[in-house]
Amino acid sequence: MLAGLLLGGAGLLGLAVAGTRTSYWLLAVPLAAAGFGMALTMPAATASVIESAPADRGGIASGVINAARQAGGVLGVALLGSLVQAQAAFIPGLHAGLVMAAAAFVTAAIITCYGIGRRVASPAGS
Repeated sequence: MLAGLLLGGAGLLGLAVAGTRTSYWLLAVPLAAAGFGMALTMPAATASVIESAPADRGGIASGVINAARQAGGVLGVALLGSLVQAQAAFIPGLHAGLVMAAAAFVTAAIITCYGIGRRVASPAGS
């Protein structure tokens, strides 16, 4: 999951520095990085959530993470659209949205680093 978050964040930052004259071939690298980053992140995140839930609540945990993912996607598209619309030109708003998305990936990577190896202590007698 950590590798996916870092790869996705790097891909989004790569897209943020692209300009109007950037060739399609140069855009392929950050687009692939962002795509592979999501492909590495989501299965690991889903597995982590389901494994951390009690056995009898695995279905609920799966539903919650999928609902959160869908809601996050909708809010992300709405936020990006509002940033693009609010700017006088298309590119500055798009760049701001990509930087914000990359910051979210990096923040999630930091949180993941903090959580790796930590276990939630179960209450006595559980």
